[in-house]
Amino acid sequence: MPLGTTTWRKRNEDKLLRLLSVAKQYNITNPSIIHIGPGGAVGFMLKLLPPGQKSNWSITQKVKRCILKAMETTFRHTGLFELECAELLDLLYSLEELKPSKIYVFDKEDKVIRAATKLSNQHGIKIPVNGTILNIEKNGITNQGDIVVAYNVMNRAKDKVSCLKNIQSAVKQGGILSINHVINAKNFVKIEEGL
Repeated sequence: MPLGTTTWRKRNEDKLLRLLSVAKQYNITNPSIIHIGPGGAVGFMLKLLPPGQKSNWSITQKVKRCILKAMETTFRHTGLFELECAELLDLLYSLEELKPSKIYVFDKEDKVIRAATKLSNQHGIKIPVNGTILNIEKNGITNQGDIVVAYNVMNRAKDKVSCLKNIQSAVKQGGILSINHVINAKNFVKIEEGL
């Protein structure tokens, strides 16, 4: 079953800037990056959705988003339109100076995975992007990344314990986990708000 619209451009810009700062602080270069649940939206509709943080939107932008979200979800359910992954693209541009070696994308919707793997062709991105259909609540990831990003995943999970366990297991020793959910994580040296 297709998911509803869960993404827009520059949604996580503040978190990605913080992530870049911490990665530079820890001298992480050429990282392998795992992006869990990047979401997607119908390409032509994505361009119409307001960018940035909802808290910075005007009333007009908030109303526009509500109307467009309903329309985008309807278009998505027809199965006739390709999706785009704005959050993954934002991540790639934000962390570009780290010179990522590879990106692994995991999502439970196949259309999101197809959109993620097409990014390099659409935007001239030179980083290999591999995608796998996966429900992170039920299955762990065999790969481990230097940087693991899972924004807006935990808040949608029914089984938060399993979800967090599976997300945590994807982080390499000495790596960075960046999520936007308050957690009680084990086996991490440092936990910071905003990362």
